[in-house]
Amino acid sequence: MVVFMVAEVVGGYLASSIALMTDATHMLTDLIANAIGLFAIWVASKSGGSTLSFGYHRMEILGALTSVMLIWGLTIGLVYEAVQKVIAPEPVDGAIMTIVAIVGLGANVVMTQILKVHNHGLGGDCGHCHGHEDAHHSQPAHNTHAHYEHNAQDHAQTLGCGPCAHHDHHHHHHHQHEHEHHHAIDVHAHDAEEPPAPLPYECSRTKAKQSADVPAEEGSMNLRAAYLHALGDLLQSVGVVTAGTCIWINPDWLIADPICTFIFSFFVLWSTVSILRDAVSILMEGTPRNVDLEHLQDDLTLIPGVVELHDLHVWSLSVGKPVLSVHIVAEQEDMARRIRITKTATRICQDHFKILHTTIQIDFSRNQKDCTTVAHRKCNGYSRSRSN
Repeated sequence: MVVFMVAEVVGGYLASSIALMTDATHMLTDLIANAIGLFAIWVASKSGGSTLSFGYHRMEILGALTSVMLIWGLTIGLVYEAVQKVIAPEPVDGAIMTIVAIVGLGANVVMTQILKVHNHGLGGDCGHCHGHEDAHHSQPAHNTHAHYEHNAQDHAQTLGCGPCAHHDHHHHHHHQHEHEHHHAIDVHAHDAEEPPAPLPYECSRTKAKQSADVPAEEGSMNLRAAYLHALGDLLQSVGVVTAGTCIWINPDWLIADPICTFIFSFFVLWSTVSILRDAVSILMEGTPRNVDLEHLQDDLTLIPGVVELHDLHVWSLSVGKPVLSVHIVAEQEDMARRIRITKTATRICQDHFKILHTTIQIDFSRNQKDCTTVAHRKCNGYSRSRSN
C-alpha cells in the first residue's frame, strides 16, 4: 500500500493532477488511521486500574475521533487546492493520470475487501450469545437502601462475536461478607432465595421486544472508520480514472480534475459524519441509539412492588458496551422483596435491552428525600412514577 501511495504522489506531481494527489493523500490517511485504530484497540483490551476503573474502552473512541479529524483536515486542504486549480488551470497529463489511477484502483479494491471481511467479522452477530452473569448484592448497615450491581463479563471481544448474550451461569454466595474472584454477595436474610418476579406481560411480549429488535451498536468504530475510508478511496479511484480518461481524450477538459476532487471530498466528509456523531455521543455519555429509554422506564416501573424509579442513566463505555444505573423505589422494605426486584430488573435490562453492566439501588418511599442532593438534581436523570 505504501508503494502504491508513493507511486500516486509521484504520478500526481508529474501529471500535475490534484485528483491523483487527493487519492494519494487519502491512502496516506488510511494508513495513519489504521495505525491509530490498531493501537487504540490494543490499549482498549487492557484491564483498568485504580485510576481508570472502567478500563481503556474509550481509547477506541478517541482513536476513531482522531482519525476522522485527520481526514477532515486533509480533505479541506485538498478542496482549497482544487479551488485554486479552477481559478488558474494548469495542463494535466491525462495518460499518466489514468495509468497511475488504474494501479491505485487495484490496490484500493484489495484493501476494501480485506477491511470488509474484518469489519463484518468483528461487528457481526455470532449466531449465539456469550456472557457470564456475575451478581453482586449488598445490603448497607443502616437498612435504608438496598444496592445491587451486576457486571456481566463481555467475552464477545473475540473475533466474530458481538456483546449480546448470556450463558446464564449464576453464582450466588449467601454467606455474610463472603467474597470471591468476581462474585460477591452480602445478604443478612435467609429468605433471599425467593426467585425473581415474572416479567410484566407488556415487557416480555411487546415493548421490550421492540427495543431488542433494534440492531445493537456493535463492532469496532476504528474498523468501521477504516472500512469507510477504504471504500471512499475506491470510489475516488474510479472517479480519477474517469477524469483522467476524459482529459486523455480531450486535453481541454481540465475542469474534470478539480471536479473529481470536489465530488469525492464531499463523499469522504459525508461518510465520516456518522462516526463523528457516534464518537461525540459516547464521549458525552449519551443514551445508546439501540436502547429505548421510554420502554425501559415503563418495563422497570411495571415490576411488582415498584412505586417509582428515578436517576435512570444509560450510557456507553464504547460501541456495544452499554452501562445502566438507576434508583428504584420499593413499597416494602423486606429483604426478599428487594432482592426479587433487583433480579427482575436485571433480567429486563439484560434479556430485552442487552445492557450487561447494571447498577441498581433500591430506595424506599420514606427515604426518597435522601436522593434529592444537588448532584442528583444536576444530572437530571429520568424519573417515572407507577400509574395506578
